[in-house]
Amino acid sequence: MDGFVADSSVGVAWAVWSQSSRATEHLLDDVASGRPFVVPVLWMFEVANSLVVLMRRRRIEFEQCARARRALSRLTHCRRRGGAAGCLGQDFRFGGGAWVVGV
Repeated sequence: MDGFVADSSVGVAWAVWSQSSRATEHLLDDVASGRPFVVPVLWMFEVANSLVVLMRRRRIEFEQCARARRALSRLTHCRRRGGAAGCLGQDFRFGGGAWVVGV
């Protein structure tokens, strides 16, 4: 099964129902079925920042923000030479570090 690259908006959508879409729900179902995905090294910081912004705008409560951060922090990661290509065994053409996340 091929993996995919997820930006921070996908993480926020998985954690906050009001930010989700049919597409992000399908991706989450894929991940629950074992499909791997890659995120940039700064992904958790970007997601956390988005959650704080949602909280400041009173779109979510503090507890929902904290619960989302805890759930997303439990994701496992792969760090191998070659970044995403090394983790997924595919020919990704971007540099920098990446996490490959699974359930």
